Amino acid sequence: MISSIILVSIAAIILRFDGSLRGANTPTTVASCASALLGNNGRLIAIGGRSISPLPSLSSGETEYDGLILGLEWVHQSATCGKLDRIWEEENRGDDDDDDDSETSSATSTVHVLGDCKTVIDHLNGVATPRKLKRKYDRAVSLIDKIKAYAQETLGNNISVTFEHVPRENNVLCDALCSIVMSCQQNLSLCEVEYAITEGRLKSADSRIKFGLPTSKKSRYKFRKTHFSHAVSRADNVPIDKRLDVWRKLAQAALESGDAVALRVVGEKIRAKSNELSSDTIDLSTLGVAMEIHALRMLSLNKEVEQSECRYKQVLRFCDSVEDYILGFVANANENLSEITDSRISMTTSRIEDTEWREWIRDWCSGLQSEPASLVDGLESGVWNERLHFENF
Repeated sequence: MISSIILVSIAAIILRFDGSLRGANTPTTVASCASALLGNNGRLIAIGGRSISPLPSLSSGETEYDGLILGLEWVHQSATCGKLDRIWEEENRGDDDDDDDSETSSATSTVHVLGDCKTVIDHLNGVATPRKLKRKYDRAVSLIDKIKAYAQETLGNNISVTFEHVPRENNVLCDALCSIVMSCQQNLSLCEVEYAITEGRLKSADSRIKFGLPTSKKSRYKFRKTHFSHAVSRADNVPIDKRLDVWRKLAQAALESGDAVALRVVGEKIRAKSNELSSDTIDLSTLGVAMEIHALRMLSLNKEVEQSECRYKQVLRFCDSVEDYILGFVANANENLSEITDSRISMTTSRIEDTEWREWIRDWCSGLQSEPASLVDGLESGVWNERLHFENF
């Protein structure tokens, strides 16, 4: 029971929320939402975040509402299990040390909601009509009504919920939480590719399951079987800014395994995406062609090698040696693809100036960065870090 709410005259907590969408309407779309509960003095009470299924029609407004709903669900659950009254009591202890005899006073408690999405705030303040976001709006309002009704019916306590729009730069905590969740999602796709590459290496080394090349040159040219097929297909789900690192590692594995088909496929993909990718050290269009030509040589398709060299003569004008060009590219392959995302998480955390908040986020991240299977479950259902400062709870 949350009976101790009636022991204070005014109590307030701040609910911050945010939602984010990265790579909208693409195969690599990731989305997340986050919420943070703070006391009057800015002390963190709880932070939470979760991933959002990237449906084709998903909008940024929906992710913002999901962030608000995530926070409201925490408030509602905290109220029904007895946490919320203890939190409010903690927040007012410093200001109301002399109010121990005010058990009969009429109590008023406030949840002050802050978000950087003006659309959501305007909906909840009644100055705009939620049309496409009506379903999310109804869910948020329903939770607010439940929180108010529970406090009123159980305790005779009035809870006021207010809504205020803040600039994005003033919502850096939830923004950072959203970024970290999305980075963890992308890290999962990198882990899947890394596992598939390792699996491909093991199968390539097993003489019992090697693919035999066709004897006919025409059939060999069309041959597409490789133990790295799964890794190649998973690479398409990796964010574009990390895909070059994935292809680098795939090319390295293909060369070391002597898999000409895998090298050729990676070369084709790099050449096709050369306009979307960027590299300060190598021309990607040249690299893709070089990989294709080297793969044709490995397949002993000399006529096709000559045709490709003639067709891409202009592209290859700065390439003295196809093999050296490829080796220079794969030499910088990352030992661990997930390290790419770990550095992004560290960079995101460093944006937070408040040292206590940074500590909270690091603790929270330790709950996110676990085994891939449990990480998927956690990201979808929501991961919270609560640090409640009262005893015997």
